[in-house]
Amino acid sequence: MADSSLLRALDDALERTRQLPLDGPGLARVLVEARKLAVQEAEALAHAHAEGHNLAMSYTMVQRLFEELTPAKVCEAISEMAVNFIGSEDFVVYVRGGTDDFAPLTGMGRAYTDAAPFRVGHGMRGSVVKSGESVFGQNGQVSQTCMVAPEGTVVGYFEVSSLLRHKPRLTFEDRELISILRQRGGAALTLALERGRRPGPE
Repeated sequence: MADSSLLRALDDALERTRQLPLDGPGLARVLVEARKLAVQEAEALAHAHAEGHNLAMSYTMVQRLFEELTPAKVCEAISEMAVNFIGSEDFVVYVRGGTDDFAPLTGMGRAYTDAAPFRVGHGMRGSVVKSGESVFGQNGQVSQTCMVAPEGTVVGYFEVSSLLRHKPRLTFEDRELISILRQRGGAALTLALERGRRPGPE
């Protein structure tokens, strides 16, 4: 079973989200699917903790990803994970802005300063997004990750271009965290984007 305090944190975070003045079957479906994914990942992380892995990352993710309800804030939380858990200061986070358009929202290092918008299916990043998969470089430092909404749409893209000097390559735990960001980051972005599309009170 997953750690009970972690599940309570998940429930609390999602309950706070449900209390926002939002409605509609689309958002309700996203919330239900997001919790299913989060519980599955909580179980996996609790099992990993029993084998000596770092469960603390999951608490940070729960407290931030589902509480930060704008795309910019969700991406800021992902950035903190990139620095503090993955050990990178050279990365970029993109968010889907239109049907096929992705724009850089946050990041660090040259990956961010040199980042340019791209379209699905165009260039290296566009090809990865079109595939909907995660790609890891042969040098063990580079990763390209699609953040996927519960229904399968790619809503974000997270790229690590290099790691800190003291860290030679991505570890098993890093890949595990990146895999979690693929689904949980996608679900959190979906909630934030859905909220942004809804009209405010008149």
